Amino acid sequence: MAASLARSNGCADPTSKLDTYEIVAKMTGDFRQKHGTAICSALRMQDTSGATPPRICLICITDATLLAIDAIEKIRDAR
Repeated sequence: MAASLARSNGCADPTSKLDTYEIVAKMTGDFRQKHGTAICSALRMQDTSGATPPRICLICITDATLLAIDAIEKIRDAR
């Protein structure tokens, strides 16, 4: 959502929506490459710590946030 807000030019430029899809696809791909999947239930099965909430959730939220920050910085730098 944050990348979409950073990239979108609104209805006046519908191509920005396609650009946003590409950015999100890259973030998702990078996340999958690091964790093997982007499916929550599969990620949670990887966590054997027994922590509540599962430790993997905190790791995934952090990683997703860092990917979003990186994407938004690249959008900003391209302007």
